[in-house]
Amino acid sequence: MPADFLPEAPLVLNWALSNRCNFHCRHCYSRTETHEDLDRATLSALLRKAAAATVLSVNFGGGEPLLREDLFEIARDATEAGLIVTLNTNGYLLDQGAAQQLALAGVRKVGVSIDSPRPEVHDRFRGVDGSHERALAALSFLGAAGIETSVSTVICAINSGELEALADMAASAGASAINFHDYKCSGLGQVHRDELDLAPAEWRVFYEQALAMKAARSDLQ
Repeated sequence: MPADFLPEAPLVLNWALSNRCNFHCRHCYSRTETHEDLDRATLSALLRKAAAATVLSVNFGGGEPLLREDLFEIARDATEAGLIVTLNTNGYLLDQGAAQQLALAGVRKVGVSIDSPRPEVHDRFRGVDGSHERALAALSFLGAAGIETSVSTVICAINSGELEALADMAASAGASAINFHDYKCSGLGQVHRDELDLAPAEWRVFYEQALAMKAARSDLQ
């Protein structure tokens, strides 16, 4: 690709397939959204248009995308349109069969949300008992199906001091990367901002630590 290449379309689309979710996360930015889900035919037509406009990849999220019964068909439609397909999930519904279905649909990579290396903290924050255990199981199922995995973590007051422990957990679970996401002050994230968001000085410490860890570790991207 030439150095002066300027694409006329986004390289990646982040697409919330549904605002529905089986979790009750205290930081969720989409819990207050009530829009109806687009049907598969409309989604597939839009995906083909995106591919024709030179979009390279689409990342499906939500809400929880696995609540859509037609997720695997939508992912296959996107793959057949020529898009690189990735996915974000809380992992609770991702069993061995779902992992195999995602692989057959052409999904290249899946990010599983885990917000603390401590199961009790993650479960309480996400509002679902056993969610930490099932997220780790999802990473194992995906790896066995040949899908690359990552761990996605929203940085906030419950985990900003646990970066190394989070990275160790991700590496032990076979993830190729850990992605730290900024806290979003919208939806429930705005409601609980005073409790969960970091102060400016704390954000500075986080970024310094994250950059140092990135430079020091070769086991994670």
